[in-house]
Formats: sequence, structure tokens, C-alpha cells
Amino acid sequence: MVNILQLTSEAKVLIAAPARPMAKEVADGISKLVACYPQVVEAHLPYCMIFDVMEQPAQILALTTKTMAEFQQVSQEIATRLPNVLPSVMALTIIFAEKESTFLEKVRGVRCRIYAR
Repeated sequence: MVNILQLTSEAKVLIAAPARPMAKEVADGISKLVACYPQVVEAHLPYCMIFDVMEQPAQILALTTKTMAEFQQVSQEIATRLPNVLPSVMALTIIFAEKESTFLEKVRGVRCRIYAR
């Protein structure tokens, strides 16, 4: 299952490097998938908790594109292709990491980048 979220500026978010990251083969597959989309500037797989949105913390796919419109288009396309990469029991949430945002700074800080253009 793949979900797409757009954070509000009021969202309370905790970001960390995952203690038990997803399998390297899965992360590599996600990296290859996002590389197919020239709109994607960066992609990261941090561990995240968004209070009042997520029931429990999880590893997410944080994508940076130039615009929100690009994110909306690309995230939908990636979401339809992710089930071919993810194990059947794994869920993944895709979140927009706006350029120059505090959220993206936090994501970069935990060093979970899987792709950069």
C-alpha cells in the first residue's frame, strides 16, 4: 500500500535515521524508480513520525521536485509503480519535501538520501 501526504506548516514531525532500514535491494529499487522521473530533484528514505496523521512512525519516501504541481503528478505515477518494487507486506508513504524547507533540512540531516539529480 502506498499513501501520498502533503504536510501543512503546522504539522509536528520527528525525523530520524531508521534503526532498521528497509532492505538495500528495496531501497535500490526505489532509487532506480525515482531516477526515471526528471522532475525528482532529491529522494530520501528517513524514519518519520507525523503526529495526528500517522498512527506509528515508519520509513517514508521524501521527494523534492521544483513545484508542488510536479510533485502531485510524479508522486501519483511513482505510487502506481512502487508495488512492483516493495515487498507485498510493506507500506510506504510519499511526502513532498519542499526545497529550502525546514522539513527538507531535517531530512537531509539524517543522511538517508537515495537519489539526487
